[in-house]
Amino acid sequence: MEIVGGSFEETKRTVDYWRHRVDPAGMRLELEEQLRRRRFEVSRRANGMVWGEFELPSLAGETLLVALDALMPPRAPDEARSTSQRRTDALEDLGRSSARDRHCTWPGCTRSPRWCDVHHLVSWADDGETEITNLCLLCRYRHTLTHLEINPDEEARLLERNRQEILYLGAHRTSPFSREHRDIERCSLRSTLILDF
Repeated sequence: MEIVGGSFEETKRTVDYWRHRVDPAGMRLELEEQLRRRRFEVSRRANGMVWGEFELPSLAGETLLVALDALMPPRAPDEARSTSQRRTDALEDLGRSSARDRHCTWPGCTRSPRWCDVHHLVSWADDGETEITNLCLLCRYRHTLTHLEINPDEEARLLERNRQEILYLGAHRTSPFSREHRDIERCSLRSTLILDF
């Protein structure tokens, strides 16, 4: 069998895409079954260690892997920890950041950890450590602004521009079947995504 894509993961994504296109009802049933089977079991052992086992639906699992991978800088040549140990340390950093910060640390933002990324204050690419003292929670929106190097004053201008655009679009509704309406909806969706933080 010929592989589509450069890796097993790319092939699986391609197959899943076409399965969804050909049989959306079947994919929906599969996702509902994944939701039904989801579980996260944790218990304390006599020696003080915590043991766990879990199954996550595919999207939740991918989200967790991406979050943990982001907290695992590239392996150093002298790295003694196994991948499993590094992932465990990343999970601990994620939990400690959430417990300490409780919400997005951007001034005035109170988005819960559920909507946040763990941000390196000094990027690991610039020799920043993946240690709790170099990490903070930022909501996805503010995390993006931070990496785009947009300061709070520029953010306020962006939000005002998008608010004005949405007010304009709301006042100028057209027939839902017109090309103009579809263009407006596309712009409105873009603005909503920018505003939805």
